[in-house]
Amino acid sequence: MIKQYFAEVVLDESATLSDSLNSLVDRAENEFGTSYIEIAAIVPTKPDRFTVILNLDFNRKQGEDKA
Repeated sequence: MIKQYFAEVVLDESATLSDSLNSLVDRAENEFGTSYIEIAAIVPTKPDRFTVILNLDFNRKQGEDKA
């Protein structure tokens, strides 16, 4: 099942957007227990702030019917 999550990324002086997105994906993998993470969109809200839309695909439980 795919679920969509929204996160805000704020860059500081030493961070790049790429580093911040990698960190966000790593945190999502650890927090939600899935390695199937897609960055669906990056929406700039201010020069140093971005809203990131993540799609996370959670494995079906064993025996669950496919729809």
